[in-house]
Amino acid sequence: MDIIFKAAISAFYSVTSTSPLAADSPSAAQDENLTSREARRLQRAETARSPDAVTEMTTEAAKGAEASAKISEATARPSAQQVLEESAAALAAGDVLLLGIHWNGSIPSAKQEQALQGLKQIHTEPLDPTNTIAASREELSKRVDENEELLEGLAPSRSKTAQKVNLDHARSQLDAEKLLNNERIRECLGILFKALIEQLNCCDLNHFASLHLTGFKNQLDEHSRLFFDLYLSSRFDHTPCHWHESRCMVGKAIQQLEEELPASGCETILRCEEDKKQLQILLEEAPTGRLQLRRDRSDRLISDTAPNVTLYYLLERKYFIKPTRRGSRLNRNYFLPLDRAKLNLNLALSLLHLSQDEWRQVTWDSESIYFLKDPSTGDLLDKQQPYLAWALKPTDTGAECEIDEEGKPTCDLRLLHFARLIIEIYSGIQFTSMAEGRVLQLELEDEISDTGEYLLGRDDMIVAAVKACLSTEGKLAAEDTADPGKIRRFIYSNIVQTLSSLVAGNDNPLHVQNLSLINRSAAARASGKSLSPYDGKRYDRPENETAARNSKVFFKRMDEWVANYIKPLEKIQISSLKPHLRNKIKIAVIDSGVQWDDGRIKAARSGKHKRIVKGRNFLPNALPDDWDDPTGVGHGTIVTTLLLDIAPHAEIYVAKVTDQLKIPSNHLYCIGNAIYWAIQKWEVDIITMSIVLTDENEYIEERLRQAIDPSYEGERVSQKIIFAAAGNNGANDPLAWPAKRKGVIAINASDGLGAASNINPVGSSEENFATLGCDIVTEWTPQGTMEEKNIYVSGTSFATPIAAGIAANILEFARHKMKLTTDQKKRLYSSKCMESIFKQMTGHKAGFDYIQPWTMWNQHAKLAMQKDICDALLDAISY
Repeated sequence: MDIIFKAAISAFYSVTSTSPLAADSPSAAQDENLTSREARRLQRAETARSPDAVTEMTTEAAKGAEASAKISEATARPSAQQVLEESAAALAAGDVLLLGIHWNGSIPSAKQEQALQGLKQIHTEPLDPTNTIAASREELSKRVDENEELLEGLAPSRSKTAQKVNLDHARSQLDAEKLLNNERIRECLGILFKALIEQLNCCDLNHFASLHLTGFKNQLDEHSRLFFDLYLSSRFDHTPCHWHESRCMVGKAIQQLEEELPASGCETILRCEEDKKQLQILLEEAPTGRLQLRRDRSDRLISDTAPNVTLYYLLERKYFIKPTRRGSRLNRNYFLPLDRAKLNLNLALSLLHLSQDEWRQVTWDSESIYFLKDPSTGDLLDKQQPYLAWALKPTDTGAECEIDEEGKPTCDLRLLHFARLIIEIYSGIQFTSMAEGRVLQLELEDEISDTGEYLLGRDDMIVAAVKACLSTEGKLAAEDTADPGKIRRFIYSNIVQTLSSLVAGNDNPLHVQNLSLINRSAAARASGKSLSPYDGKRYDRPENETAARNSKVFFKRMDEWVANYIKPLEKIQISSLKPHLRNKIKIAVIDSGVQWDDGRIKAARSGKHKRIVKGRNFLPNALPDDWDDPTGVGHGTIVTTLLLDIAPHAEIYVAKVTDQLKIPSNHLYCIGNAIYWAIQKWEVDIITMSIVLTDENEYIEERLRQAIDPSYEGERVSQKIIFAAAGNNGANDPLAWPAKRKGVIAINASDGLGAASNINPVGSSEENFATLGCDIVTEWTPQGTMEEKNIYVSGTSFATPIAAGIAANILEFARHKMKLTTDQKKRLYSSKCMESIFKQMTGHKAGFDYIQPWTMWNQHAKLAMQKDICDALLDAISY
């Protein structure tokens, strides 16, 4: 059994062309070989989705093994290609086994334990595919043959997954009377729909809501109160949308607590975001029910989990078609057949309650269905109960009004869209047609034939559900105003009951959720892995006396330049500047927080003109206002004080993303949240990150993309200038991420005279900028003491804030001395433009561009208003 599962791993790599064997074998890339045919067989069986696929795949596995044996007989020696072909056959057997377990086949306990051990090997002990070469052809074929008996017993019986429309629905565990007669839930959902629009349609922030689709079978909390879980967006035009956890609680009456209520619902949402508190929606159970938004009064902090993944995204990336791998383990986000069946059923149950009145304005499609995602693990949660999103603004009857009379479908428009949804979930294939109305109806009718691309003809129950959605009977039921319950009865009898047949007898299967417990240890090991992104050095004495002296020379010249050209700018009246140039330069420091009891930090946080304006803790389960660094990590404190020294007029915003020098990999998403907060809430101009990562992080990347190239527009929306440390391991490591990302300015370290440090990585970016990062002397208050002392620090992580401070001074000079238009300001406040400016003011030395401003400024010191400097900055803006 273990050989089969080891071979299955090899086959997976071979099919995805990641195996060394596949890369080395010319025939693997050129021939129409058995491996590719096996892959297609697997895909066809996987797409078919019927329980008969289990038996079919058993046969295919045997065929694959037999074909491999024939090839070997005709070949003098086994080739890598043969090993791959044998592995593909084993993968077929392994997939059958997995599907059999998933469909709750009757498996002997001994065999079940054997299967679980095999799955454990796949999940927790991935092997080098080259190791499977040792498995002989005969042994592999023998093992496949030995498991035929087991595989035959895995197919679900027809009594469990009926394929005929005339199935006795009496066996369904759904309570028809309770579902069809629960008017209270439907009425309250209708009241909620109208009340949310009335409360949050008062602004231009494009609020959206996302309702948890539970099927609404059990909606009473521990206090027997009716409730609905949902997420509200503070702004939907932000990408990614920021969803905030909310709960609606229904009562006969609500007490107005005016002293707690902000001026608007928008402000309440923002306050809850600030405090990491659940938004509570109190709904009065009355036809014109009032609604009150308030902050949760308990001590509970909300999690960072949110419905950020659309069904469209999952279909596009084939999460419904084939298992994928994340790192060294199978991706648990894959939707197995029973997942799909239960998802379709749950959506139908939810549609039953959301099929009337205002809810008919909401479109059911793959872009409006959202799934919860845990950012710490990347796992989807509650896959069978997603969320339905809609805009909180009054609408007409929807897309139906946009279709002319000839193009209107003969079925109900909402059921037409729901039919497309059923097909996409069942098949796992995105319906790419842009057709609407009657044309879409005809295309869907084609797909329920035996020859359709989505193979729906293989499953009578799916065909029956889709036909019901496309029927004239459904349209008549929806339009029957004299009998509002008619559409619900139609949906229940023709869609809900039909789809429930596909999960009958499988309410408690040995399911993927249970199987995932096998690899939780592997997941825990992965999430517990810590990274060391702060690899700067700290000494009581200088590492190099000469470098320490040169560091002091750098700061002396920087102080002179700031005194001559930056500090005098504060005398200029703000009122004399254009409105869009009156705000001070804002810098976000994404690091380990700051020590509140440090003397300079304490001074910068106090007084009328605070230099450190705001801070926030982004760690999970941490109070957002607790961005102190009491543990003595100190990195963020040093970075922040360097910025305070270099950029005296800038406002500093502190984002705490770690409380130690090592960041657990499952906390990296906190950096992404900090980037989001810096650009959307604080609206900073510059972000400095001294974080050094080996690999790209998807969550951080998504937020960086919006900082560098926003996907939305607005008067106060602009690109951000992003600085990141290049890394400190010299030629032993490449340029770190995110420093190597396009749009991020990578900063290397030099001494105070511009000589590059040997800790810098080999340059691989277009620009190799460097500034002071060697033997920097700074004051430090050790943990547990109140006495400051001088220490010396080195590293690209300390050069980065110095470069960010220089950039802030350039922007400060420009906003006072140059009459920039709004468009010119937006171009100036970008990484690309700042790189252009740096190129004009740097000296090239030993492969690096040394950043220091005084040479350029001193050249033109005698010119009134430094006209040449302004011209040079204008040239940079015109890149």
